[in-house]
Amino acid sequence: MAMLDEYMRDFMSAEEKFKSKLCSYTKIGLQISSFSEESLAKVNAQCKAIGQSIEQSLETMDHLIKNIAALSSKMSTKEKNTLMKLKQAHQDYTREYRQQKNIVDDRIESRSLFSTKREYAESDDAVKSMLEKQRQINASIMVAMEIIDSGNNTSNEFKSQHKKMNETSVKLEKFVSAVPELDHIMNKIW
Repeated sequence: MAMLDEYMRDFMSAEEKFKSKLCSYTKIGLQISSFSEESLAKVNAQCKAIGQSIEQSLETMDHLIKNIAALSSKMSTKEKNTLMKLKQAHQDYTREYRQQKNIVDDRIESRSLFSTKREYAESDDAVKSMLEKQRQINASIMVAMEIIDSGNNTSNEFKSQHKKMNETSVKLEKFVSAVPELDHIMNKIW
């Protein structure tokens, strides 16, 4: 099966390209913290380009696996087992790339945030302004909390008074019903 052999050679070629690019990608990811702020944008662009190349290799491998699977009716058991191994390898490679991509993206983002934080810290006026705004916000929060506490206390007092009024009303009704003459006098008063 010449087609199968050709697909297998193409798969191995794409696999080698994938491994090489993933190695470069991982190496750059590990060195992100050592790059200067000026070169960080270039490194980010380089990571994206390598990532696209890796994704192309993964797509090529997936396409070749589908082509090989199309020939499965003509394949021996050994060749079918090889196909299963190729599928598993492709899944492992995809998972490995996604993990590395997440790590690299997180490092780039952390480095970018660190740079942004340092820019703010270097700007004394910005820091003073932010601290003043934070103080004002904290003061506003304290006032709001005091108002809420006062409202809760007032609500609790009203509930307590309402409960006492209900209890007194129930007791008065029991007393009035126990003494019928008093009920007649109370009706004249009301």
